Amino acid sequence: ARRFPGHIRSVSIAYEVHQLLSVPLTLLVAFRFQGSYDRWWTSRKEIEMVATNTIDIAMCCANNVDVVDTKHLEKTGEKRWIRNQACVDNELRMLGLLDALCFF
Repeated sequence: ARRFPGHIRSVSIAYEVHQLLSVPLTLLVAFRFQGSYDRWWTSRKEIEMVATNTIDIAMCCANNVDVVDTKHLEKTGEKRWIRNQACVDNELRMLGLLDALCFF
C-alpha cells in the first residue's frame, strides 16, 4: 500500500482535458436525469389514472345495485335490508380492489 503514492506522480492528466470533457459530460448527465424523470412522471400519471378509474367504477357499482324484488319481502320490510347488504358487500369488494391498486 505504501508504494502506490509513488506511482501517482507518474500518472497526470492535463488541466485542459478536464475543461474539454466537463461540458459534454454535464450535458450527458443532465439529459439522462431528465429522461428518467420523464419516465417516472409518466408512470405516476398512469397509476393515478388507474386509481381514479377504480374509484369511478366503485362509485358506479355502489349506486347501481339492483334490489331483489319479491312480494313477500316487500310486505315484511326486508327489501331495504337486502339492498343495503348488497351495497355493503359491493363496497367491500371495491375497497379490496382499491387497496390492491392504490398502493402509493
